[in-house]
Amino acid sequence: MTAAIFLATFLNSASTFAATHIWFQPWSSTHELADVLASVPEGRAVLDAAKKVDPHFLDLVEPDNSSFTENTVAGTYKPFEGDGGRLRQKTKIHLKRKLPLSDAAADLSHELLHFAKRKLLDPFEGEFELKKYVLQGIEGEGGELEAFENECKVAAALEKSDPAFPRHRYCERYSKDGIFQKEKARSDYYALGKWMPNADTALKTAFPSMNDQPVAFSSGMSGKPYPISFAEEFARARKAACETNRWRFRVAAEKTKRRKHAVADMYIAELEKIRGFHTKNCRGIPLP
Repeated sequence: MTAAIFLATFLNSASTFAATHIWFQPWSSTHELADVLASVPEGRAVLDAAKKVDPHFLDLVEPDNSSFTENTVAGTYKPFEGDGGRLRQKTKIHLKRKLPLSDAAADLSHELLHFAKRKLLDPFEGEFELKKYVLQGIEGEGGELEAFENECKVAAALEKSDPAFPRHRYCERYSKDGIFQKEKARSDYYALGKWMPNADTALKTAFPSMNDQPVAFSSGMSGKPYPISFAEEFARARKAACETNRWRFRVAAEKTKRRKHAVADMYIAELEKIRGFHTKNCRGIPLP
């Protein structure tokens, strides 16, 4: 569907005013937004990527007070017998309900990039540390920087496709001669403004490039600059993982008592592994 055909389904007049006016109306449905994105190759690409993850991805989108994708939320580490207390991931895509149609389409492309590409870091696999977590959230695959760049590419394509499509006010700051200024955007993700005093020592040490310049990017989930928001998310994820680790220890200890020697040895090894994780990550949270 071209942008012109899309507009024709909404307009009773072919006037430039009517064509421009429709883009400033609040968005009404996810299918309407998907039609807008499908009108340009850049939008179709992110729709296709999301569809590969879940053919019913549009059902996961719900109106909210801000836009964010809830696929890295801490507190979803719950112990279940049989799965070893592994992380269970629940995804929701929140989209600001009061956005005009043009901004909502661009925002959806941003959130779908997160949905399609962002990976959830598992505290029980590899190095789960503050710097890696924050860096992954901002600069990693499917992170904020990549999603913003994708949002700007989609917005630029829609602007080119339809002269009535409003210019993206945020993307304009990071465009020079039609080229996305990635390094400028990356630097601005570490501007904390008045939040700088709230950054703890560990975060400042991990990211010396953080500064007190005015905040350019804030998390839709927390309303805070991304480094602080991801650091807080990391702390919640680690705490939830430690609670799961306590459950694992309790289960392994009980099984050790009930099993024969050969099998008990296996659980003893598991207990040592659990103790090691706890010593490294769970100070102040004692094992049972």
